[in-house]
Amino acid sequence: RDEVNVKEIVFDKTLKNEVELDTILTPELKEEGWIREILRSIQEMRKEAGYKPQDKVVLVYAGDAELVNMLGAHAKTLQKSAGLKEFSSALSPTQKFDLEKRIDIEGKSLVCKIRKKQGDHGDPSENRGHHTAEAGRQGV
Repeated sequence: RDEVNVKEIVFDKTLKNEVELDTILTPELKEEGWIREILRSIQEMRKEAGYKPQDKVVLVYAGDAELVNMLGAHAKTLQKSAGLKEFSSALSPTQKFDLEKRIDIEGKSLVCKIRKKQGDHGDPSENRGHHTAEAGRQGV
């Protein structure tokens, strides 16, 4: 299945044909598509786990270095769009999850695990390496 995302339409009377398409896939467009695919998968995981939109969710991920770095760079966008309270590449062996899913994108793979946030009384070591919705707020 091919997918088309139109970013911009330009009207130019000097075109020889009625329509010309720029089909160059830049690295930025490729990354944007990967982020969209990962976001769709996270939202699907929330649905499969039976979570409600208001549920606070923790997501932990691991996998191909390129995808892991990309997720870190887009952490705020993914947190907001997917309703994630915490978003981390740091996995503690004591953590339990409701659902785990492998996401394959162009020969690269990412494993994502989700669980509901169980309040703020957990093990403080679980918060190391996490991107949280409260990141940057101190004394709260």
